Amino acid sequence: MPSGGTLSGAQLDTWLFWVDNDLMPRNRAIQNLLAAKAHLIDAAHMPASYLAFLDHHNSWHVSHLRWKEEGVPYRWHSRTPWPEEFACDVITAFENLKQRQEELAGTLTAS
Repeated sequence: MPSGGTLSGAQLDTWLFWVDNDLMPRNRAIQNLLAAKAHLIDAAHMPASYLAFLDHHNSWHVSHLRWKEEGVPYRWHSRTPWPEEFACDVITAFENLKQRQEELAGTLTAS
């Protein structure tokens, strides 16, 4: 995406193809996992990067949907930036859950 947000017709077509067929579906899947599996978060609160991701996705999704359905112009990306720490937080949470799973499995097989 050019820094000025201006795309040629062909560039815009390519960008929209990726948005509709990769980025939005992937973000929707992540959103669904966070909603369905929030009980697996081993903390008193949802990590800030998870909430920032949800803000990022919801902002972009609504803007994109309004453009598609109502012709409301937008800048072809979310109003809130992608949370840089999100991937690290997800990987850390996964590794912690796998370690806990291994500990529990060891407890069950030792009995």
